[in-house]
Amino acid sequence: MRRKRIVFVEEYLKDFNATQAAIRAGYSERSAHSCGPRLLENADVKVLLASRISALIMSTDEILLRIGQEARDAVSVTARLRALEMLGKYRQLFMELHQITTDMKVAVVYDNEIIECESESADESAAQDPQEQGEAPGIAVGSEGW
Repeated sequence: MRRKRIVFVEEYLKDFNATQAAIRAGYSERSAHSCGPRLLENADVKVLLASRISALIMSTDEILLRIGQEARDAVSVTARLRALEMLGKYRQLFMELHQITTDMKVAVVYDNEIIECESESADESAAQDPQEQGEAPGIAVGSEGW
């Protein structure tokens, strides 16, 4: 492969701008706007570009290693906490809770008896622990036929 094409690939990886990469690789400014995109279609350039991109991409293990180092070695408390937060999210240590409001009816089945509740009272009863009320922990919720 010609040296200019190799330089073009290296320059293209800096900003993903084919025209500017062609100019920096030594192609004339007048023809760079057509030469750059044409070089991206060249089979040899495609192969070299794909191999360079795969060499530059970090593996998951490398990313986790670097974030772990940042969490341990960061001078800034903010940077350390951010790194710890990213690791915690990756390890799924945090659970986001969402409140959902609905107008559907809820049926609670206990001892083969269906107790129908409006959404307002269902919200209140759901906040109480069924074990404290002496009820079984299983609650069935459905919407068919109501």
